[in-house]
Amino acid sequence: MIRRLLLATLLSTAFSVHAVQSCGSRLFVSGWFSTVHVFDACTGQYLRDLDTRARLSGAMAVRLGPDGFIYAVSENGGAIHKYRNDTLEYVGAFVQAPGIGPTGLAFDTACAPMLLGRVLLEAVCDGLPDAQARLEEFDAKAAAQGLFVE
Repeated sequence: MIRRLLLATLLSTAFSVHAVQSCGSRLFVSGWFSTVHVFDACTGQYLRDLDTRARLSGAMAVRLGPDGFIYAVSENGGAIHKYRNDTLEYVGAFVQAPGIGPTGLAFDTACAPMLLGRVLLEAVCDGLPDAQARLEEFDAKAAAQGLFVE
């Protein structure tokens, strides 16, 4: 009887330990009023923030790039920042887009240059004076830098 009780206790403990172990996958959650929060994708446990609110002000999107790096959009900071996927260490600003307010990003299927997402940009700019002219100026500058592929 004691053996069975001991065996049941050991099995119960083993299953409990297994259930709370990390699976190695992460979930990145961006918050415009905060930053990018990193969670264990299997347990839901909060792990850390990707970076400070000062750098990722107005965090809008996070993507894993075709090169294996993590990219995070800072709308207020007007930049897309690059991080190592294995350590989450900051690499640097990948795109500086001041005054544009990037809200997303996407990679084309051939792993070519990054495209700035403009899903919300046009809606936001509709209420701004000279919005169309500013967007056309941005398009011209982005094309000159090779950011958009046609």
